[in-house]
Amino acid sequence: MTIVVLVKQVPEMNAVRIDKESGTATTSGKAMNSFDSYAVQEAMSLRDTLGGEVVAVSAGPTMAKDALTRALAMGADRGVHIELNDQMERDSLDIAHVLAEAVRPLDPTIVLCGQQSDDMETGQVGPQLAELLGMPHVSYVVEIEAE
Repeated sequence: MTIVVLVKQVPEMNAVRIDKESGTATTSGKAMNSFDSYAVQEAMSLRDTLGGEVVAVSAGPTMAKDALTRALAMGADRGVHIELNDQMERDSLDIAHVLAEAVRPLDPTIVLCGQQSDDMETGQVGPQLAELLGMPHVSYVVEIEAE
């Protein structure tokens, strides 16, 4: 059983500051998307009950590897980083296509995604990815129980 879990590196929301000169928001830190950390926890629970492996997948610039490192520290078996330096110029469907190309060869039994990202808050990538992979999709799941 292959359990794929998507993780995203986002700005640390507690470290946002407004630059007095330019009026723009800046952040000094990055973190794994909070909703994705819940998905990683559920992936670990599924693996512990059913066996298999958990593969964390992230698309973004080099610093996105930090989210993968966190997922590995939480117990993921391996991580896949898709180098994507123009992520902010792409819409959610384009990101879903990029992720689908990376996830498809993993032949996942299930793909877990957080509800939405802390930065963009659209919640669109998960359903779009499911459609592109031809997999069923369920939104706003708060717990998975395997028997």
